[in-house]
Amino acid sequence: KEIMKLDGLTDVIKRLTQIIPTVDESQAIFNEVSAPIIQAIKQKAPVRTGALQGSIMVFKSRKRNALVIGPKYEKDGGGGNHAHLIEYGHISRDGKTFIDPKPFVRPAFEETKSSAQKALENDFNKLIEKKW
Repeated sequence: KEIMKLDGLTDVIKRLTQIIPTVDESQAIFNEVSAPIIQAIKQKAPVRTGALQGSIMVFKSRKRNALVIGPKYEKDGGGGNHAHLIEYGHISRDGKTFIDPKPFVRPAFEETKSSAQKALENDFNKLIEKKW
């Protein structure tokens, strides 16, 4: 049983470009799949004011053409601007004491990456099959 007939390279290329997910479709899938990762990071993040937890989201990287999951740096301060200090540790303001790291992003990602990868594959496969 023949589903579709393609004649020549031009037809193949045209059909393949029609099934490639759009940026909006890709971002919608990414946002959906990232929800459990965001939740896991927020649960592991230390809470003092709640600003750090509130900064954890999906956002477009300023430096790369990529979507990022994690604490978002705010130009005006606050939010997730200190996340790296907590995640990796740092020298105290007096310069005499090392503050131990309290990782929360990496452990949350490690716990959720396998299921997130499977969900991404499933969602993109479903979308491509639907468009095919």
